[in-house]
Amino acid sequence: MLSAAKATRWMPKQSAKRCSARQCVFVPVKTVEQQSILMIHRARSLFVRQRTMVANALRAYLAEFDTGTSGPV
Repeated sequence: MLSAAKATRWMPKQSAKRCSARQCVFVPVKTVEQQSILMIHRARSLFVRQRTMVANALRAYLAEFDTGTSGPV
C-alpha cells in the first residue's frame, strides 16, 4: 500500500500515462440547467430518506408502548 505522500505524487503521473496510452474521453461540463435539475433530485432523495427515517423512528417509539401498530404509519 502507498503512503499518502507517495500516492499524491504517483496519481498525476499515472493518470497522464493512462491518457496517453489509450483514448481518453472527456465528459463535457454540465449546463446550469442540468446542475439545477440534479440538485433538485438530490434534495428530493434526501427528503425521502429523512421521511423514512422519521417514520421508522416513530414506529419504534410506538412499539415501545405496545400500541399494536404493525401497519404503515
